[in-house]
Amino acid sequence: MKNQYVGDIGDYGKYGLLRFLASLGVKIGVNWYLTENDNSRDGRFTEYLNKPSFRKYDPELFDTLAIIASKPEKSVKMIEKAGLIPGADYYQKVLSLNSLEASVREMNRRLWYNNSFLLLGDSELIFADPDNGMSTRKKPTAKGSEKYVLPEEIKRYYCAGKNVVYYCHKGRRTPEAWEEAKTEIKNYIQDAQIIVETFHKGTQRSYVFVLHPDDYMKYRKMLDDFERTAWGELFRRDDVGEKMLSTEDLIQIPVETLTYRYKDGFMVDIVKSVTDGISDRWDIWLSHEDYGYKVYMFGIPMNTEPPASMQMVLEQIADNLKTEAYITDYRKAYME
Repeated sequence: MKNQYVGDIGDYGKYGLLRFLASLGVKIGVNWYLTENDNSRDGRFTEYLNKPSFRKYDPELFDTLAIIASKPEKSVKMIEKAGLIPGADYYQKVLSLNSLEASVREMNRRLWYNNSFLLLGDSELIFADPDNGMSTRKKPTAKGSEKYVLPEEIKRYYCAGKNVVYYCHKGRRTPEAWEEAKTEIKNYIQDAQIIVETFHKGTQRSYVFVLHPDDYMKYRKMLDDFERTAWGELFRRDDVGEKMLSTEDLIQIPVETLTYRYKDGFMVDIVKSVTDGISDRWDIWLSHEDYGYKVYMFGIPMNTEPPASMQMVLEQIADNLKTEAYITDYRKAYME
């Protein structure tokens, strides 16, 4: 993030997303990954503020950004002072490394990051807002590394119990490289569940959610609800292949058996069990794509409110400790 970006079209979508989550009670910590302004034209795309049709997405946000963006000295501090993300904590220390010798860049970055870790410690969701996204190639000692969030920084937030969402710019990646980029954090945090929301106005701007398995369903529902607002015209959920299901997914499935990938090659089957010609129970089975064995996990009776029974199924599967226990038993019985 640079202060010169404040109020541009991408900023509008970003705050719209974060404000919605905050309105649902999510405590957000913003690490701006703030870097120094440059002489580029980036951040000058504020023409949307002259178009009343854009105001409908969030009138309060629109009006406030129109005031801030008009000021030559616009900055993230103005965003913070305006309270645009209710209840949020912020870390706005500039990350400036290029003028330093390579030997001290890594130490300075570590100190900079440690301060963010302390100041955002009360947050449930950490938003990292680097200029370009995450880089697995840039080393902390390299020039230009301040424009990226590093995977080990996301992992440390995550291992402290935080969920993380970070900005990612598609740039000039090929479609294949972009598909890989959206989930490459899983090479560092294998149990993380990924959701990607992309803002399609101007250049493509994506927000990669790195979620604990126990929190996945909660965030999936919140983001589903977000896309049902007016913002749904500008945001789209990206398919990242491996994902869990919502109650709405199950309601719309006309078949008797539904299979989806859980992780690491494991699959979960949700099967309608039939007794005397009547479907009366959901049976949940665990299997692995490389092995022919299926293990019965549990069953949940259907009740007179199908969505409620389906929600129970999903909650049981999303119980990470319970599902992980079945996976452990499966490994011991059939894979070792």
